[in-house]
Amino acid sequence: MLGGAALFGAFPLAYAVIIDALAIPLTLMLVGLIFRGVAFEFRFQATPSHRPFWDLAFLGGSLLATFAQGVVVGAVINGFPVSGRAFSGGMLDWLTPFTLFCGLGLTIAYALLGASWLVMKSEEPLQEKMRGASRALLLALLAVMAAISLWTPLAQPAIAARWFSLPNLFFLLPVPLLVLALSVWLWRGVRQPRPSRAPFPADAWAGVPRL
Repeated sequence: MLGGAALFGAFPLAYAVIIDALAIPLTLMLVGLIFRGVAFEFRFQATPSHRPFWDLAFLGGSLLATFAQGVVVGAVINGFPVSGRAFSGGMLDWLTPFTLFCGLGLTIAYALLGASWLVMKSEEPLQEKMRGASRALLLALLAVMAAISLWTPLAQPAIAARWFSLPNLFFLLPVPLLVLALSVWLWRGVRQPRPSRAPFPADAWAGVPRL
């Protein structure tokens, strides 16, 4: 919401184009956030027999909001057809395999952040389960990021020219090294006996997909 308000204030034309192009995924993201908040509040007031429903509602709202956010990011990377300073595409132009894959990637990234946080905050036996989940999610996210990093320049010649032209290439090269370093840090961090007493790398790693 804050980002949308800032975009409207700074770039109203871009805001108008993006809202028209991404009306459906942005609406789904807001619905997911609202449902997530409602489920979180209602669960504490529900009877024990109704709490499983609100648990599933919280999970569903969180997944919907996260996946829709990733779809929005993928659609922005793809770009929008504009004619006469207005969006000229169709209502479902955002729905492509690439945007869906980006939605999957962001969902995995947030799941990794949550699992790593539980490693730091929980105790056995949940902690050991989250250790395994964190390592599996890290490998899955690295695979998704590698696929998106290859897919993007192949599908967008303008991005390929920007990435691999000099001197831009020199600024891009440290990014894979940063990803590798933070991945090793996170992998080793979740295996420590007392991760709550060690520097926690998941917060830093969560920003890597945004690069």
